[in-house]
This record gives sequence, C-alpha cells and structure tokens, in this order.
Amino acid sequence: MRKPRFFASLMATAMLLSASVMGGAGSQADETIVAHDALLGVWAINFVVPPSPKGNVFGQPHRHPFTFRDDSGQRICTAKEIADIQVPGAWRASGDEFSATFEFTCPDGVVCGTITMRGSITSETTMRGRVIIIWDEADDSTPTGYDTVTGTFTGEKCTKAGVGAQHDTGGCESVQ
Repeated sequence: MRKPRFFASLMATAMLLSASVMGGAGSQADETIVAHDALLGVWAINFVVPPSPKGNVFGQPHRHPFTFRDDSGQRICTAKEIADIQVPGAWRASGDEFSATFEFTCPDGVVCGTITMRGSITSETTMRGRVIIIWDEADDSTPTGYDTVTGTFTGEKCTKAGVGAQHDTGGCESVQ
C-alpha cells in the first residue's frame, strides 16, 4: 500500500511545482509587453560597421531614423534613407530583446544587401545590439555564401513627431 501513497505525493508535488512555474511564465509575458511598447515609436539609430571582406562599405558614420509600429499585429518598421526614401522592414520582440530586418534600396551599379539587427532595449529610451549585413556579392568562403560583415548599433528614442531627412542626423536633437 505504500506505493500508491508515494505516487500520489509525487503527483501532488509535481502539480504544485508546475503551478509555480506557470505563474513565472505570466510575469515573462508582462515583461514582453513592456519591451514591445518601449520599442514603438521613432528611434535615431547609429551603426558602426567595418568594411566587409570583399571591401563593401556601409558608410560611417551611419545614423538613420527608424519608426517601429504595430498595426494590428503586423510589426512594421521603416528606415528613412537619404532623399527621404522609406525602407520597409519587419520586427519582433521577446522580453527585452528584439530583431528587425530590412532590404535597403541601392542605385544601379552599387552592391546592396540585407540588414538584420538583433539587440536589446536597455531602457525606455535606449537600445543597443549587433547588425549583420549580407551583401549581394557572392563569397563561397562564408557560411551565407555572400559577402557578410557584422557591426554594432546604438539607438536613442526620439520623443517628438519625426526625425530630419539627413543621412546622418546627429541624434534626436534634429527631431522636428
């Protein structure tokens, strides 16, 4: 008769532990909502990217205004490039981390690429992380099969309606 009582005790303990773990999952969801909300809005993001192995250059300094929004579950971000060109992208957030990806526009004859940002919200008004650029130039020596380089970024949340159209804005002080 001892075995059934032991089994019942074991099951009760497992259910209590499971309930306490599930309670912790709720607090993680609350944290995700806070990070999601913190990302929404306009950010001035500064990129530091070295030349790629094939010599492609992202441009330094390279600071762009980015707008992150959530339109009924469609998480869209827009980067403003020189000459007021809007470059659409997509983003997601989990906890204090986020990622975003873009296909920047390039004039004919210029090697273009895919930009992927992975970072974290460090406060309600700052972010930082790494950026990966996969250039549209073949390179069989890399895992991607294309010329690839990594760099870093930092961002400052702008509290006004928009950021000026300059290529290198100098920060949120240029917000109009």
